[in-house]
Amino acid sequence: MDDRSETPRRDTTARDVTWALAALTYLGFLALLTLTPRPWGREVDQVPWGVLNPAAWLSSATWTTGTAREFVLNILLFVPAGLLAARFRGAWGLGAAVLLTGAVEVAQIPLANRLSDPRDIVANVGGALVGLALGAASRSGAPPPPPTGRATADPSAPEGDRRSMY
Repeated sequence: MDDRSETPRRDTTARDVTWALAALTYLGFLALLTLTPRPWGREVDQVPWGVLNPAAWLSSATWTTGTAREFVLNILLFVPAGLLAARFRGAWGLGAAVLLTGAVEVAQIPLANRLSDPRDIVANVGGALVGLALGAASRSGAPPPPPTGRATADPSAPEGDRRSMY
């Protein structure tokens, strides 16, 4: 069997464990804030089936009620989701963030004093996009990853003297 044909396996690093713990902590905090009864416990009046009902998206009340403070807090609440999702490359990160915000709003539908609201999805996705942008910006300034162990030629060496840099 040819060892070179196997895909190299990446070892778990302290950074991976740190990211996993951060994700679990954030998801627990998010669940606590969005899925447990609110202490001020006021009744909410939502369209049946919440965000799953097209009428909720088309109602003018959806877009004219609520406060700017609530909208901004929803944005801020999902910035960490975007930062965590930025660990995935390309559309996977955006998909993970959108899936998370949708899951939260759908999970709120049967809860008595929670509101499944299209405005929240818009704000949450906006926050996740901010987090994704911050994650991408921090990654673009990061140093290149360490070598994989494969030898590469030194591009600054003269043509006839290209030896391995590693």
